[in-house]
Amino acid sequence: YKNKPENFEKIKRQRLTRWVITDHYSGWIFVHYAAGGEGIAGMAQALLAALQDRGDGGMHGVPWMLMMDPGSAGTAGAFMGLLRRLCVQPIVNQAGNPRAKGQVEKAHHLVECDFESGFKLTHVPDLAWINHQAARWMRYYNARRVHTRHGATRSDKWREITQPQLRLAPAPELCR
Repeated sequence: YKNKPENFEKIKRQRLTRWVITDHYSGWIFVHYAAGGEGIAGMAQALLAALQDRGDGGMHGVPWMLMMDPGSAGTAGAFMGLLRRLCVQPIVNQAGNPRAKGQVEKAHHLVECDFESGFKLTHVPDLAWINHQAARWMRYYNARRVHTRHGATRSDKWREITQPQLRLAPAPELCR
């Protein structure tokens, strides 16, 4: 029976986890995939990838606040230590209140429908390929789709950030 708990344990290392991060002001969507289940390493890897300037003009920089689920990865001491060193205030929403982070929930839905639905028609060779395709999708989606809340594309709205507001992230090696 495939849904037995012991069978989930057997495939734990084979799972692929999608991490979605959004900018509250612009609605910019960042998506990153990591191998394995939800854990501190995957969550930190996704956050550090989102903070770095990828050279595509997209969302980057260290936020002042980070809202996240009350899951064990985000509330673990190691992840909280990373946020403390980056001077990011963690805001953990109450369990059972998904509307508190509705923007991210909607972003997960957009990624599923607009990006992942194409996986049915193609061979997915490895994790690096998925993240490369996700980066292409992010550049396209954020630059072309108009957000209904502010009436501009997410990338255009992101470009309104001023230099004093942007806190550049340290090198990934230093963050790790």
